[in-house]
Amino acid sequence: MPVSTADVWTDEHLRAVAHRFQIEGRCVRVVPYGSGHIHDSFRVETDGAGPAYLLQRINRRVFPDVPLLMRNLERVTRHLQGKAAATVADGAPERGLTLIPTQEDAYVYCDDAGEFWRLFVFLAGTRTYDVAPRPELLHESGRAFGTFLTRLRDFPPERVEAVLPDFHNLEKRLQALFDVAERDPAQRAASASAELELVAARAPDLLQLERRAQNGAFPLRLTHNDTKLNNVLFDQRDRAVCVIDLDTVMPGYVYYDFGDAIRTGANAAAEDEPDLSRVRLDLAAFEAFTRGFLAPTRVWLTASEIESLAAAPGVMTFTIGVRFLTDYLAGDRYFKTAEPEHNLRRARVQFRLLQSLDEHAAEMARLIERYARP
Repeated sequence: MPVSTADVWTDEHLRAVAHRFQIEGRCVRVVPYGSGHIHDSFRVETDGAGPAYLLQRINRRVFPDVPLLMRNLERVTRHLQGKAAATVADGAPERGLTLIPTQEDAYVYCDDAGEFWRLFVFLAGTRTYDVAPRPELLHESGRAFGTFLTRLRDFPPERVEAVLPDFHNLEKRLQALFDVAERDPAQRAASASAELELVAARAPDLLQLERRAQNGAFPLRLTHNDTKLNNVLFDQRDRAVCVIDLDTVMPGYVYYDFGDAIRTGANAAAEDEPDLSRVRLDLAAFEAFTRGFLAPTRVWLTASEIESLAAAPGVMTFTIGVRFLTDYLAGDRYFKTAEPEHNLRRARVQFRLLQSLDEHAAEMARLIERYARP
């Protein structure tokens, strides 16, 4: 399998792949696009009057069952398009992802090297942010993700299969971490001894929310499961247009999406910040996201779901920290990295953020209670 990097694909090959889809006009330019950890993405420009497109090579190391992935994606995008067309609510995201079929009327193309590709309409006039320059963007992203969940509320979760089983299952993530630490295939366990001790000490407390979920405390819903700020498209006025990156849409719990969004959007530092003194919860960002998220969801979330939101950021921060640490010990097999200790640095950021979340637990609970009121 080719290395997962945009640099290995020639311009000629990318143009040939683009022409395997039902595009308008002739492809004249293909350029790398975005900063995602998983897939390779390219903007496709044509000489016609039609739209630009977004071409993606699907990472089969992460998503080995491509047909299942694409079945899920097709069903979810079709449902969301129907909801958007029927919604007149002021300010709600009205545009969504549109898959382009291949010349054979499929939604995925397999090239001669066995690589799978898909194509979307490129949503012109939109942009993404890896970091919010001001809290208003967090409010907009909260509204976008809240609206996304609201529109999927009547979509039966069983109609979407888990493309990544146990994706947010903390118990299994911990088991995987301790297994790889014991095997130590990359000879890195010694350099992460402090982080492994921290994980062992915090795990019993942070497993409580998941065990409540497994015991039926919260309804199973269709959730996004990767609610980073850069998975929301904004227009030129910085109003949320739509939620993107729907590969991880699977049955789950609302606290997954709320907690992961706070983990990424309300951290005052970058996800791989080397200076841990800069890592802290930005309470203004937390409040902005919470206000936006609860505006469309508070009318239908159960009391137990609302109650789960206060613990969610800590649980999700700890979970992704465990995942980064696991990947570091395994030799960086999942997340793209820029240098050997990249995943270890990411894990350290998560664990420092967890400490800050603990320090602000009472304030977070008060804000959730405030914005959950009708």
